[in-house]
Amino acid sequence: MKTKLFKLTTLRTAFITTTLCFSAFFVTSCKPKVSEPSVSEPSASETKSPATAIQGVVLTEGWAKATVAGQEASGGYLRIRSVQPLRLLGGSSPAAQAVEVHEMRMDGEVMRMRTLDFLDIPANTTVELAPGGNHLMLLGLKEPLQAGSSMPITLRFASTEGILLEVSTTLEVRSPASSKHDDHEHAGHDHSKHAH
Repeated sequence: MKTKLFKLTTLRTAFITTTLCFSAFFVTSCKPKVSEPSVSEPSASETKSPATAIQGVVLTEGWAKATVAGQEASGGYLRIRSVQPLRLLGGSSPAAQAVEVHEMRMDGEVMRMRTLDFLDIPANTTVELAPGGNHLMLLGLKEPLQAGSSMPITLRFASTEGILLEVSTTLEVRSPASSKHDDHEHAGHDHSKHAH
């Protein structure tokens, strides 16, 4: 009798142990897996643009000569400083049909002016566009520039790698009497004959 009772107890213990192990295995197997959030590489649109990488251009003391009715061109002047070498290619303005870079120099006893394809802006050097020298030509003015007003202008640059950069500023319009130079009689100069 004792032998039968011992065997029955042993079988019951083995059954309970097996049931508990099976239950533990089942719970572990059915436990939902928590996936780790994936980390993706930044897309091209999220990387820094080339234009942002070549910022550091400072435009100061910008001004333009006032004009009278019928005068379609004027000169623009300012100081340019950049943290890296650039080339000034020209610009644009809603007040003019074109903004070009021009050079003035003496040829013997005659002051001559010509269009420049670009003007070098050395790194960490202030380049001044001034009457009687390198300057901006504001061509095809849509209305006279009145002293005391201002005109928006955007200058276009290129880095040594060929990356384009546009920087906007405003030019204060001043009367011609405030300048020491006549800037080669811009009002009467025939700019249509310049090569581009």
